[in-house]
Amino acid sequence: MQKRHHRIAALNTIYARRIAENRRYRYRVHVRRAKIMYSIILVVALILGFQLWQSKQTLAKVNQNIDQQRTVLKQKQATGKKLTKQISLLHNQDYLEQLIRSKYNYSKTGETIYNFADGRLQEIT
Repeated sequence: MQKRHHRIAALNTIYARRIAENRRYRYRVHVRRAKIMYSIILVVALILGFQLWQSKQTLAKVNQNIDQQRTVLKQKQATGKKLTKQISLLHNQDYLEQLIRSKYNYSKTGETIYNFADGRLQEIT
């Protein structure tokens, strides 16, 4: 490799100064425009990031609400099944008669009902 000698000096003419000044001016303009563009990109990225975060939070709340409502729905469905079963049992004459006898101590004419200490009922005809 050859050694380079730094013996070159810039000419200090009016033309050379104008060119150097023009280059410095264009560099400053370029840097200023780049800063403005990067600032705009940063602001847009922040706004979009905030909206994305906010959407994610809203989605999480909605999913949580859906899970709660599904739990409530399952409970209501179970209650509905129990009530449907109870309605079908109430249409059964034997069950209805047994329920009335046990709950309200209802007896037929001529029957005597005895209550035991353990809560059982016994009918004697």
